[in-house]
Amino acid sequence: MVSKRGKSIVENLPTQHAEPPVDGTLGNMGLLVAHLDAAYNLARWLLRNETQAEDAVQEAYLRAFHHFKTFQGGDGRAWLLTIVRNGCYDRLKQSAAGTHSTFDEQTHFACQKTLNPESSLLRQDKDRAVKAGAGELAAATSRGVGPSGV
Repeated sequence: MVSKRGKSIVENLPTQHAEPPVDGTLGNMGLLVAHLDAAYNLARWLLRNETQAEDAVQEAYLRAFHHFKTFQGGDGRAWLLTIVRNGCYDRLKQSAAGTHSTFDEQTHFACQKTLNPESSLLRQDKDRAVKAGAGELAAATSRGVGPSGV
């Protein structure tokens, strides 16, 4: 049973192959179409994007049909899913290569509590000044002298 997604691929299957498949029949090419849903599910899971998954599966099927003569029999599903997986990994590498940006310290550490050395020293100086002022105020208050010195 072929899904709606695979209907267009099934309709556009080549009627003849440049070289006969391993056993001399075109039946093995139908084997690839039988695994269309598995190919799409794998691509969707790897890429996490429905549109990109459809494109990746389409490209994988084109590669599979083009290189079908190299298929030596065995598990056609594994062979096809390997093509899909490699195509998805290529897409992920390409998209990751284009999304790199320069590292901005202000953006990445804006909410972090630790300070750089210069800011830390300035903060310590302010803390010392506030403590000294508070100490002077406490001493003056205990002598009965107000903050204005009166």
